Amino acid sequence: MILNGVLDEVATYTGTDISKSAMERLNRMYRDDPRCKNNIKLYQCQSVDVRDLAEELHPDIVVINSVVQYFPSEQYLHNTILAATKVLRQGPMGHGAIFIGDVRNNATLYNFHLAIQQYNNTHSDGLPQETTHNLALLAEHSMLLETELCLDPQYFMNLVHDDVIDVTAVKCWLKRGSYVNELSAFRYDVLLMFGSNNNNDKFHIIRNCEDIHFDCESWNFND
Repeated sequence: MILNGVLDEVATYTGTDISKSAMERLNRMYRDDPRCKNNIKLYQCQSVDVRDLAEELHPDIVVINSVVQYFPSEQYLHNTILAATKVLRQGPMGHGAIFIGDVRNNATLYNFHLAIQQYNNTHSDGLPQETTHNLALLAEHSMLLETELCLDPQYFMNLVHDDVIDVTAVKCWLKRGSYVNELSAFRYDVLLMFGSNNNNDKFHIIRNCEDIHFDCESWNFND
């Protein structure tokens, strides 16, 4: 999806995916596209393996979009960010940025599960309504069953103090949207900047999680 959206806007594009079938499908889709003759490269590899491509890649931005929730651990994410910084620093400018999109917010994970329980309870088609206490217990139980990687924005803030990764600045903001659902209320985007001369603001959160108003009645979980 990213490639199709930026193909006419970038000088070069390199994409990676762990899935062999995904890479084969993309190659079939774009092999005859004249825009892709010289400036598009696709590799099948794990995200941490992009460090092995540092000598031949010279990007100014690395995009990790809507995938970190499937990473096995925070350490794997840390290693992926470290690999991406190596690629950026090998470039001619020696700096750049990493955009990490669609991150599930661990700081509001309980509120997310509680909102789901409240929504299901309100739309239970005549079944007995749960008490507030039971809804809270159900939300806590759902949290224990989570299998995806959810991250507090503070995780990215702390990268400023990570001497190995050496982030210059961090920005986090809620996903934009004219609707209210899981994506716009409980996920956020991150921009990590490296090698910039702007050291005035080490990090910035556009909107704190405690400022979010949770109104499950207005949510559309079908979107």
